[in-house]
Amino acid sequence: MGCIVGIDPGQVRIGVAISDEERSIAFPRETVRAKGGTAEAARRVREALVDDEVTLAVVGLPLRLDGTEGEAARRAREFGGVLAAALAVEVVY
Repeated sequence: MGCIVGIDPGQVRIGVAISDEERSIAFPRETVRAKGGTAEAARRVREALVDDEVTLAVVGLPLRLDGTEGEAARRAREFGGVLAAALAVEVVY
């Protein structure tokens, strides 16, 4: 079935968590630096997951208090698109 990776993207750090094989619980994996641009950050996340069979990525989408997307959500979606290519998996938000 493969694991699900959870991503909490930030401008300075990106939190990475991974599910167990049964997809019933997630465990913190690593915090990677976001420095160096989107592609470099996605590469660091991929390296953190090199030994895992990831089949889906869930990227946190920060919304404004009124529920709309702002600049932080735009950056999260941009990172998710690059991450999808880096991991060759579907990304959901």
